[in-house]
Amino acid sequence: MTLVYNIESAHIDIIFKQGDTINKSFDVYKWDDILQDWVLFDMTGMQLDIKFRRKDGLLVKNFSSAGIGAAITIIATAYNLYEIAGFSFVDVLDYDVQCTDGSDIFTIQEGEAKIKKQIT
Repeated sequence: MTLVYNIESAHIDIIFKQGDTINKSFDVYKWDDILQDWVLFDMTGMQLDIKFRRKDGLLVKNFSSAGIGAAITIIATAYNLYEIAGFSFVDVLDYDVQCTDGSDIFTIQEGEAKIKKQIT
């Protein structure tokens, strides 16, 4: 499980294999000014959306925790992205993870997603 430390959006580059099922989990932390330490960020009741874009800005995949059969599952301070289809192409994409808490929307994670060629 990858740890996401968060004051600003955490920059995490991730790797996928072309054609493989996506199954990635992340713990999310935030800075606590009172404790002066990192604490787990409870996302219960919030919505997460992940967008994958080509370098020219074209949206190629969009995942959400909203709705029935959602690709993102939030379990308190962690989230899991799961999709059987995965990526059918090889590329390097930009992505970001946005969290919606009522009317507030903020980015908790961003980076590059490298989709490597399937050899078998």
